[in-house]
Amino acid sequence: MSLSAALSRAVALFKKKLPQQQSYLTVCPRDTIIVRLEAAKCDRDAKLIQLAFDERAQGRRIRELEQQQL
Repeated sequence: MSLSAALSRAVALFKKKLPQQQSYLTVCPRDTIIVRLEAAKCDRDAKLIQLAFDERAQGRRIRELEQQQL
C-alpha cells in the first residue's frame, strides 16, 4: 500500500470516528496529519516505555521488601 493510500485510509477512519473534525481535516495539510499521527505514535511509545520502567521499579521494590523480611 502506498503512503498516499495509507494516509487516505487513515484520514477516512479518523473522519468516521470523529465526524466533528471533518472541517479541520479538509483544510489541514497532509504533512500536518502525518506529523500528528507520528506524534500520537511517539506518545504511545513513550507511555509503553514509562509502563516498562514502572513495572521494573515495582519489581525492584518487591525484591527489596522480600530482602527486608528475610
